[in-house]
Amino acid sequence: MNNHGFPLQFVGLSFIGLGIGELGMLISPPIVKVLTNWVMKGKDQAEEMKKPEFRLIPAMLGAILVPIGMFWFSFTSYASVPWIVPIIAGVPFGWGVALVFSSVFNYLVDAYRDWSASAMAANTFLRCVMAGGFPLFSVQVISR
Repeated sequence: MNNHGFPLQFVGLSFIGLGIGELGMLISPPIVKVLTNWVMKGKDQAEEMKKPEFRLIPAMLGAILVPIGMFWFSFTSYASVPWIVPIIAGVPFGWGVALVFSSVFNYLVDAYRDWSASAMAANTFLRCVMAGGFPLFSVQVISR
């Protein structure tokens, strides 16, 4: 956000869009219900809802919202674009990330019921390894 000339003490305010997007989880249940009814059209809903994969339905919405927010942010982060536009792009990104994370966590607990703590630990370990390893090659990825 340095392209927009924010003073150092206000740079953190650029995350407000992400925070508002996380609050999108409050309106997610009715939207997920409509999405669930659409996905399960013609199927036995009582039987399908017993399967752990049912927990991944909100992630389908999140899988659409995350790239929308990322592309929106990347194409509007120029100095010629008003500062509020890339901040608003954080809303669909934050909402999508929250949907994907909560769906994956719920799926892991349902699918690996007896070993759910180990499944969650493995998920966290893998995320941390990737977050720690990515800076080692990010400069080469970006510079090409």
